[in-house]
Amino acid sequence: MSLQWLAGLLDADGSIGLERVGKNYTPYVSLVSNTNPVIVEEVKRIAKEQGWNVHVLYDGASRKRNARPCWQVRAKGKKASVPVLSTLVPLLVGKKAQAELVLEWCQGPLRRTSLSDRDTAIVDNVRSLNATGLNPTN
Repeated sequence: MSLQWLAGLLDADGSIGLERVGKNYTPYVSLVSNTNPVIVEEVKRIAKEQGWNVHVLYDGASRKRNARPCWQVRAKGKKASVPVLSTLVPLLVGKKAQAELVLEWCQGPLRRTSLSDRDTAIVDNVRSLNATGLNPTN
């Protein structure tokens, strides 16, 4: 039951993408971004149980009135993202397309200088999905 709960949480409060770092792209899976420390601790527990390499980012409270501190549990990079995505892809609904595209990216060759047409399509589709939530043509 824990993995199904986590997949639902990722669908609702997480993100999957390719983060631009210089001229390269780094895959990431933000399992959750949440203000409830109980939820964050449960996500960390499940990740540890699965053997995933995740880290927690603390965003603190913003200057907005009534803002609360926020934590993000994240897997970043190919080695950290692949086990998470491989496990959760079958359970995802809303972010399944992003997960499949980022997993395809991770399983491709190391990219140091230029992107193939398919690489560019993956980056563009993930960006579009994350902006709109709708599934573009692959």
